[in-house]
Amino acid sequence: MRINNETIGICCEIAISDYFGIKVDKNYRKRGNEEIEKSLISIIKHTFNINSIPKPVKLISAKQNKIDIKLENNQTLSVKSNKKELGKAAPQVIGQPSSRTFFEKIS
Repeated sequence: MRINNETIGICCEIAISDYFGIKVDKNYRKRGNEEIEKSLISIIKHTFNINSIPKPVKLISAKQNKIDIKLENNQTLSVKSNKKELGKAAPQVIGQPSSRTFFEKIS
């Protein structure tokens, strides 16, 4: 299996789901990588704890939603990841824009 940014993102979503006991569709799980998923658990635990992120309750990214995970209190989480340390994040609404386009879209 080729590991790319999409694979890493899927692994993050699956690892979050596994850590919080959320069901993951078997076909979606096949797109991940168990070794990477397991390596992310300590990072996920730390990140959720230090940032007081509400508990995830449902994975909804499998159907190309703009939101990846539903959280408690009607909040949502969109997971962004990169294979390398300093890469671009690509919000589904605007793709991988230049910094100028990014700031025009979000302001």
